[in-house]
Amino acid sequence: MATQTAAAAGPRQPDRAAGPRQPDRQVTEHEARFLAGLRMLMLGIAGVLAWVALAVAASRQSDGTAVVLVVLCVLIFLASSLVLAGLTPVVPGQARVVQLFGRYRGTIRDQGLQWVSPFTRRIAVSTRIRNQESAQPVVNTGTLYQ
Repeated sequence: MATQTAAAAGPRQPDRAAGPRQPDRQVTEHEARFLAGLRMLMLGIAGVLAWVALAVAASRQSDGTAVVLVVLCVLIFLASSLVLAGLTPVVPGQARVVQLFGRYRGTIRDQGLQWVSPFTRRIAVSTRIRNQESAQPVVNTGTLYQ
């Protein structure tokens, strides 16, 4: 009975050559694509106002016209909420790293209100220079003070 079961043989060592090797990737920073946030904010507010106006107009209509206005109202609501969801404030001393589905898409360093795709994740990163304070170093000069 020279054959042994896998469990009796002991723990199996992982086969390092079997799996694909991942190349060492270095990510270099580059600027993300973004739009001016103030313009997109105005567009989002205009969309919300148009949504409210269409909702009021749809409530005063009947039959087919009301259905068309309600569908248009829902579409405008979705579009304006996506526009407003993409707004990203960048404060002084910070940058925003933009990721789309976990992949790096760029960094926003420009201060102010910026707009990127609402489907991205925007992570705040501090860009301040941090100085570490330490006590004055003691230097041994070899002389004795009396």
